[in-house]
Amino acid sequence: MSKTPEPPSPAVIKSAVKTLKTIEALDSEENVTILGQHLLEMPLEPQYAKMVLAGIALKCLNPILTIVCSLSYK
Repeated sequence: MSKTPEPPSPAVIKSAVKTLKTIEALDSEENVTILGQHLLEMPLEPQYAKMVLAGIALKCLNPILTIVCSLSYK
């Protein structure tokens, strides 16, 4: 049992929900929006996935991909 992961703290969960609401991935009742459904399909942090979708919509995907790659590199 000592190797089981600990659940995230309530403060971390609250912060994550606030961030998802800010980027409109969740609505005011914490339901997943249509945008949120698209973000779920992308293997990126939600804010970066939203940047990629915006890059597609604004027809400037190449520079956005460069920015997202450099920001998400650890």
